Amino acid sequence: MYESLERLPGTTRDRYGNLNLVDGNTGNGGLRKHFEYLLALDGAQMAGTVLCDLLDWLRWGSETGVMWECTLPELISLIDKWSAANPNAPLELFTRYFTKEVNWDELWSERGMKGEMRRKRKCGCGRIFTEFHDCNLCHQRWHEMKQVYIGPRGEGTYYLVLQGADGGSVAAAVWSRHGQPLTSPRGFEERNHLYPPSSCSEA
Repeated sequence: MYESLERLPGTTRDRYGNLNLVDGNTGNGGLRKHFEYLLALDGAQMAGTVLCDLLDWLRWGSETGVMWECTLPELISLIDKWSAANPNAPLELFTRYFTKEVNWDELWSERGMKGEMRRKRKCGCGRIFTEFHDCNLCHQRWHEMKQVYIGPRGEGTYYLVLQGADGGSVAAAVWSRHGQPLTSPRGFEERNHLYPPSSCSEA
């Protein structure tokens, strides 16, 4: 799988045929390691890679529910980097499995979620607390503190979850934009719940 990614420097196949980084398997670093590797890579080295392969190499899950260890703005940054390396790319470089156009905003507004976020309280001196804990330094009460969401890499981070779709759907949505800039839909950004949008009210 992911034959087009074999051109990336620093990758190798293990004895089972899985594409990994040369310095070893994903291990405890999760797939975030792959993501950070690609962000640090010279963008020109992504030329000729298939976007769907790239997105699927970075994800956990199945074709009906996937997760990336990044935020949507981070994923957009990576896609922009790929696009710069593949200007005027044909459909085959986006995805080999294209069946129909996908609306970018609807994809994330209807199927996207933020995973692994925990609601906390942040006091005036910047310390983070769980509910019902007052600050013993600035003596601010927990109910007076600002509500924040803490993810796997700190405040504002999360695992990007997509229900009922995979990397191919994202690649099809990028193709459907036809060169228009990608943005993170407001409805998605305002939602801080790990539930399908139909099951929760937006913030």
